[in-house]
Amino acid sequence: MVWGLEAQGDWASLSGSHVSFVDPTITHRTKLQGFGLFTGQFGYAFNNVLFYFKGGAAVTSDRYEDISTASGAVLGSVSQTRWGGTAGAGAEYAITPNWTAAFEYDRLFMGGKNVTFIGPAGIAFANKQLTRDVDLFTVRVNYKFGGAEVARF
Repeated sequence: MVWGLEAQGDWASLSGSHVSFVDPTITHRTKLQGFGLFTGQFGYAFNNVLFYFKGGAAVTSDRYEDISTASGAVLGSVSQTRWGGTAGAGAEYAITPNWTAAFEYDRLFMGGKNVTFIGPAGIAFANKQLTRDVDLFTVRVNYKFGGAEVARF
């Protein structure tokens, strides 16, 4: 059995956009500027393979913008930091005594929130209900410092 605590973060700068179905003159743009996970892990090791589950708290830094489809001018925007929960699972394989490779999936449950978009003149542009959930897929290679051990966890 293996258990532990982990904190991880990333200044992700992940973004996407789409033209509004209701008003095609407006394009909605979202940006996940960064995220952090604070989790507990519980798993089981079979020789040199570790399978684990994790869960805990998540925080995201988000920016939302409504922009003019024709000109690209920002009509209104809002930035926020939001807390929620996370759950995930992964597997890690010890290639050598010091090198491992892993794959992990995490789901961030950030929920919905009412926000007010502010225009360039500082005037309220729109009120919207925004929902943010995030799916993270991570592939990593690790090097373990220290003395040589058998390739086990």
